[in-house]
This record gives sequence, C-alpha cells and structure tokens, in this order.
Amino acid sequence: MKFGQTLGKVVGGLVIIAGPFSIAVSQSVQAAEVVRSLSLEERVERLENQQQIRNKSLVDLQYKISDMQDEIRNLLGTQEENNYRLNQLTERQRDIYKDVDRRLTEAQNSLKNMTTTATNNSPVYNRPTTNRPTVGTVSSNRNEAEAYEKIFPLVRNKKYSQAITAYQQFLANYPNSKYSANAHYWLGQVHFVQSQLDPAIRQFQLVSDKFADSSKAPDALLKLGIIFMQQNKMEDAEAMFTKLSREFPGTSSSRIAERRLKELNGSE
Repeated sequence: MKFGQTLGKVVGGLVIIAGPFSIAVSQSVQAAEVVRSLSLEERVERLENQQQIRNKSLVDLQYKISDMQDEIRNLLGTQEENNYRLNQLTERQRDIYKDVDRRLTEAQNSLKNMTTTATNNSPVYNRPTTNRPTVGTVSSNRNEAEAYEKIFPLVRNKKYSQAITAYQQFLANYPNSKYSANAHYWLGQVHFVQSQLDPAIRQFQLVSDKFADSSKAPDALLKLGIIFMQQNKMEDAEAMFTKLSREFPGTSSSRIAERRLKELNGSE
C-alpha cells in the first residue's frame, strides 16, 4: 500500500516537471511547421515580388528624373529664347543705325547738290535717286519683331489658349518671318504642355522638315521622340532620337537623345 502511494507521488511529480517542457516542445514543433510551410518556390516567389517592388521604385525614380530633365530643357529653351530676342534687338538697333547713317549721307549729298546748283545759277538741281524702301523695310521688321515678342509673355503666364491664337495669327500675318521656326516650335510646345499631342507633333514635325537649319530643329526632334515614347511608339521614338544624334551631334538635345536611346535599348 505504501509502495503504491509512493509510486503515485513519483509519477505525479514527473508529470508536473514535464509539463513546461512538453509545452515548449509543442511550441517548437508549431514554429518548425510554420517555417516548413514555406516551400522553396514560395520563398523564391516572395523574393521576386520584393525585387519587382524595388524595380518599380527605380522605374518611378527614372521617370521623375526624366521629367526633371524635360523641365530643365524647357527652362533652357526659355533662356535660348531670351538670348535670341536680345540678338534680334541688337540687329534691329544696328539696322536703325545704318538707316540713320544712310539718310544723313543722302541729306549731305542733297545739300552739296543744291550748293553746286546755286553756284552755277541753275534753276534745276539734281535730286538724290537713292531708293528709300529700306525705311519701310526697317519699320516692317520692327513691327514684326514687336508682334512676336508680345506673344511669349502669354506662354510664361500660362495663358495657353491666347498664346496659340497669337502664334497662329503671327504666322498668318508674317508667313516668311525670320521668327517662323521659333513661332512653330513654341506653338508645338504650348500644345505639348496641354497634352494636345497630335497638334504638337504637327508643329514639331514642321520645324524639323521646313526649318532644318534653325536652332529649334534639334529641340523639335527631341520633343517628337519624347511624345512618341509617351504614345508607346518606341520605334518612332528611336528613329527621332537616332536622327537627332546623327544630324546634330554635340548639342544638348542630342546628349539627351543618346540617354533616351540607351533607355530604349535597355542599356541603363
């Protein structure tokens, strides 16, 4: 009887001592089962998902950088526009100076002829036969330049509808203007910033084809390539960037085009 009671106490003690250990073992087994529940394929899939998220972040960052480059390019274009306008003002002042000098020379010649005629007691004196249309030409050029310069503040102040109308009117009034290439380019630019891609393409294409020797030709090709990328026309975009890089090497536009070509070809 005593032996049975003693044996019962020993067994009970063992159960009490083994209790926490059995709980710990059970938890370890459950943790192991959780670890084992992820197969190799599942782990690979998880890693691929994480890599895709990182890749997407990189792509988003690249697009942001690209947008910043475009914005910088637009600012550079504005600076080029201002430089161009300054050069035009300088040329106008030079033309005015030449015109004034010419008119003074004519006046001196007229006075000399009058003096000679009076000395010879002749009632008739020779009048200068120099053509005077140059004065009208200078005035016309001045009006043309002023009409063009009035449009750009509309662009700067984001009055795009008014700017489009003004550029179209300018091109209609001065079809052979020396500002035509710039007017077509900025007309395309105004359409572009409003996501009016088809009319923007027409204007940039016109600059590229009709004014290939102008300073805006490489910028127009760059814009065409960017628009075609946005439209997912990658072959057309590549053609524009390649043409720009080939025909206008060393320009800032061509350097941007070369980077875009690397993006299209997967080099970056």
